[in-house]
Amino acid sequence: MLTVSDVVAEFPAMRNAAAVYRVAKSGALPSWKIAGRVVFSRADVEAYLAGCYRSRVGAGKGRKFESKLVIAG
Repeated sequence: MLTVSDVVAEFPAMRNAAAVYRVAKSGALPSWKIAGRVVFSRADVEAYLAGCYRSRVGAGKGRKFESKLVIAG
């Protein structure tokens, strides 16, 4: 089990403790409260980050960028 500080230290994509708490509170990342500390499973954190990466990679494939350049002169 990983604490919030462990998650921030081991996974650079999770920028800071506030971001980890925010994701946990939203329910996107399963968490448990044990002895007053919020803890996460390593597998859950890795699965969450993998899902985030897949959604970003496929996000730009819908439209093709077309540049329209006009040269005057």
